[in-house]
Amino acid sequence: MTTTPPLHGLDTFALTIRQAVSSAIDVEIDLISLERPRQESLGEFALPCFRFAKQAKLAPPALASKLADELAIENVSCEAVGPFLNF
Repeated sequence: MTTTPPLHGLDTFALTIRQAVSSAIDVEIDLISLERPRQESLGEFALPCFRFAKQAKLAPPALASKLADELAIENVSCEAVGPFLNF
C-alpha cells in the first residue's frame, strides 16, 4: 500500500486533491500518492499519472491533461506538465 506522507501542514490540501483524483479516475485513494515537484514554481504537489494511464486507456500526458480539464477543486488550481498533474 502506498501512502502520502505528511508535508508540513499541507495534509488537508493533499487529502482534498487525492479524494478528487480518486473520484475522477475511479481508483482507491490509498493508491494515489503525491510528490513534491522538482521545481518549486510548479506548485505544492505533483501527481505522476504513469500508474493510472493503462487503466484510463490513455498515455500519461493525455491523462494528466484530461484531469487538469476535468478536476474542479475549490480554491485549487492544477496544470498538466507532461505526465504530471501539478497543484
